[in-house]
Amino acid sequence: MLRNASRLIGIAVKATDGEVGSVADLLFDDRQWTVRWAVVDTGGWLADRQVLLAPAMLGEPPDGEHHAFHVALTRWQVEQSPDISSDEPVSRQHEAWLFDHYGQEP
Repeated sequence: MLRNASRLIGIAVKATDGEVGSVADLLFDDRQWTVRWAVVDTGGWLADRQVLLAPAMLGEPPDGEHHAFHVALTRWQVEQSPDISSDEPVSRQHEAWLFDHYGQEP
């Protein structure tokens, strides 16, 4: 299904124990043009840190009733996620670290 990616920017992301932040950007696979990662701006609670979440972690986009993505992660898991650099591409090794940290399969 095709969706307008720009409509996802700014949508809140909620962990099992509270709000994490909001979607700040999307990172695309440059060969297949699919979304590989959502960049989540954690706002004030984590010193304006940005973290990566795989689209599968976000699940379905919010509809009229739900105004946030609900992820099956805790705020601690997000806080302890590997750092990202916005100036560099996400390597496959970095992706493996992220999936391992979140306890997810690639």
